[in-house]
Amino acid sequence: MVEALLESGGQDVAVADNGSSRAGTPTEYSPHISQLSDMNLSPIQEFYTGQNIFITGGTGFLGKLVIEKLLRSSPNISVIYLLVRPKKGKDTHERVEALFDDP
Repeated sequence: MVEALLESGGQDVAVADNGSSRAGTPTEYSPHISQLSDMNLSPIQEFYTGQNIFITGGTGFLGKLVIEKLLRSSPNISVIYLLVRPKKGKDTHERVEALFDDP
């Protein structure tokens, strides 16, 4: 499920429903400092811990790979925002759904 958060100037900002109490709202995860110090984090993981990230082009070939890599290797990212625009006859909802349904 994808919900448009902002519709402005022909652009929608959408976020996937992550099963939180309110559909379409990002879930905030803040690990305790003691948990982080016990983990052996790489420099990249340390850099992205607690960060908010804004990605454009996330539905393209490279964008999908970047998003997957961030989600797999840096689980302590606070929020990932995706800028998705309508393209090729598909609205933003369809493009984000396709992003999450793609194997």
